[in-house]
Amino acid sequence: MKRWLFALLLALGGLKAYEAPLSLSAILKEVHQAALFTLYAPSYGYLYCSLYGAVAPLYTDSDSPCQIDPKKAREMRYHARNFTLRQLYMEQQYRLGYVQGFCLLQAGAHLFNATLIKEGYAVAQNSETSGESELLRGELFRLEEIARREQKGLWKEWKEEMECLSLIANSRR
Repeated sequence: MKRWLFALLLALGGLKAYEAPLSLSAILKEVHQAALFTLYAPSYGYLYCSLYGAVAPLYTDSDSPCQIDPKKAREMRYHARNFTLRQLYMEQQYRLGYVQGFCLLQAGAHLFNATLIKEGYAVAQNSETSGESELLRGELFRLEEIARREQKGLWKEWKEEMECLSLIANSRR
């Protein structure tokens, strides 16, 4: 089991499983939330980037299948955003691509979408895709399971809330 986990993490670190068509370079201008950014690409201007397949802590509405206490949600958002700010740097250039209106953000040799989930600061979101993005989506769900099992990031202190977030993220599709 440990060899399989090591091989998976090694493959993810090398990004070979995620050779998605990242089509442009952009400069990070603002981190709004853990998975929501503003970037600038000279050819396109300012771009809004919501990460594909990754849902970070958010406010819940009354129609949600479960509820997260607003104080806990605020704390979770704070920690998730700080994780992002420690991983990504303002005014740095990143590779960027889009899948169904959501972005893939490559930070160095790592797909940040996967990093955020793998480290336990977001959950994977199911979406109606096919082909390469279907493979990526499956990998994101495997990373969420590993983060959950190892109690990484927010899973350590807010397991129940993260399970609720996962339920919310996947009940809207």
